Amino acid sequence: MRIDTGERPFECATCQKRFMNKSNLERHKRIHTGEKPFKCTICEKRFAHSSTLRDHMLLHTGEKPFECKVCLKRFNKRGHLTYHLHTHTGEKPYECSNCQKKFRAKSALKIHMRLHAGVKPYECAICQNKFSQKKDLESHMLTHTGEKPFECSTCQKRFTVKSTLKTHMRMHAGVKPYECATCQKKYFRKAHLESHMRIHTGEKPFECSVCLKRLSDNRSYKFHMRIHTGERPFECSTCQKRFTLKSILKTHMRMHAGVKPYECATCQKKYFRKAHLESHRRIHTGEKPFECSVCLKRLSDNRSYKFHMRIHTGEKPFECSTCQKKFSVKSTLSTHMRVHAGVKFYECAICQKNFSQKIHLKSHIRAHTDENAFECSICQKGFSTKMALNNHLRSHVEKPYTCSICQNSFSAKKTFNIHVTIHDGEKPFKRSISK
Repeated sequence: MRIDTGERPFECATCQKRFMNKSNLERHKRIHTGEKPFKCTICEKRFAHSSTLRDHMLLHTGEKPFECKVCLKRFNKRGHLTYHLHTHTGEKPYECSNCQKKFRAKSALKIHMRLHAGVKPYECAICQNKFSQKKDLESHMLTHTGEKPFECSTCQKRFTVKSTLKTHMRMHAGVKPYECATCQKKYFRKAHLESHMRIHTGEKPFECSVCLKRLSDNRSYKFHMRIHTGERPFECSTCQKRFTLKSILKTHMRMHAGVKPYECATCQKKYFRKAHLESHRRIHTGEKPFECSVCLKRLSDNRSYKFHMRIHTGEKPFECSTCQKKFSVKSTLSTHMRVHAGVKFYECAICQKNFSQKIHLKSHIRAHTDENAFECSICQKGFSTKMALNNHLRSHVEKPYTCSICQNSFSAKKTFNIHVTIHDGEKPFKRSISK
């Protein structure tokens, strides 16, 4: 029996690694030659070492001779038991010399070191993507085959990776193990907590190479880049509308299904989106958290705030392809396009007159009911539309429309347009509006 003196006289001619005895050297050489002389008699899988074959045979027999004394869980390999015991003690004896991250298993440290070295030995034969871990390559291969072998027993949703299924199962159990130390908000996934923490730190590590905008997480970065590329990879199977995010497509599909899962606890009104419910709740609470830096007007939601700011900037990013008229809001452009298409969705139940806008129908109905919902605070005169009231209010304070021919002033543009027809025969005078 050789006493360990530190002497290693047997050297591998390929990699110069040294060994205490010749038998260890011979076993090591099989790594380079790929020789696997030990064969399983049941499944014919081959192994380089007899000890590895013995461990493998336990899979066929179901034998698990190694038992944890703490939780009585059993294992077919001693190494698996050793690794498992660290979960009870919390011990992580293997430390990375580069970043000081610690690991329970030496093999996990070796795989981690590949990240620092940039080594990715596992290559996909189909798309040539490379991976530092064999399990990552195996998971990746499922994207080519479309196979999803792991199924949720609760909702039957399927996953390519077992760890993703485990994370998903937390949603059904309501388990949120990752808690923010600053605000105590909890998350299903560690990655979600890490993204959330950047709200507190203000860190934005992802920079757009096109516009240099910085973003706090990789998901937001990918979504932002699609603004520049115009990519919309997710298509609705019902109406063929395309979306930049899968989550937006899922929300959109609720419209076709008529599903409104978010209900207001105060008035029971339901919404397709959680964000719409949160905005709606502020009607009940009166909360207006968004303040305009120009006029200090406060608004209840971010969408209204963005629309309001365009009043000050004059920005109108949405242009009609037919008449080139521009609009500050996309929905207003969509409504405007009905004029060109001759589409009038909204019909009066009393006289069957049709309108392209819902607001025009509401104003029209007041003509039947004689309702004047908008009252002047100065003279108490009533009006059926807010626009008519606004035009009227100018008669008390201002007359912004002045005829360049006779200098008569008018409070409403409509009245001004009627007036200028009086001068139609008086040329070469040109109509113009001065304010």
